[in-house]
Amino acid sequence: QTTTTDGNGNYTFSAFPASTYEVAFNPGAANGNYSSSYYGGNSPTAFQVGEGQTVSGINGQLITDGGVSGQLTDQATGQVISGIKVDLLSGTGTLLGQTTSDGGGNYSFTGIPPGTYEVVFNPSASNASWNSSYYGGASPTQFAVSDGQTTQNINGQLFTGGLITGTVTDSAHHGIGGVYVQ
Repeated sequence: QTTTTDGNGNYTFSAFPASTYEVAFNPGAANGNYSSSYYGGNSPTAFQVGEGQTVSGINGQLITDGGVSGQLTDQATGQVISGIKVDLLSGTGTLLGQTTSDGGGNYSFTGIPPGTYEVVFNPSASNASWNSSYYGGASPTQFAVSDGQTTQNINGQLFTGGLITGTVTDSAHHGIGGVYVQ
């Protein structure tokens, strides 16, 4: 069954048969800055309802979503970098969202449930002079998003790669095409 809370946040279900139940709390579109939850927290907790019994105290607490923001700069010059793809990853590395750094090198994610996250900065072919990087450097550094807070200064520094060139020839110094160089 589904019901809606009143102005004080109270709800009631009636006419249940005796059984085991779980309750989920979904904020809906009108309360979009909250994350869904269950009786018992982030995962459902079952409880028993006996014949003719009233079970009270099946309360829920919605958590306010947070956010993440930061800025990208060039490691060598300190200049801001725009147009770089920014990936938000779960603490286990699952892709959760993407955005692009703006003209001031800034990026942000909103509507992020509290938890542990990572960020990776991925230049595309159009800005391939920079190498990919994580928040924290060459390997992922996790950070926390708290209830209703924006975690700021998740900044990135990208660096330009070096350039290696050369020529492959035969013993007569003629260039040889089609050689794989690794």
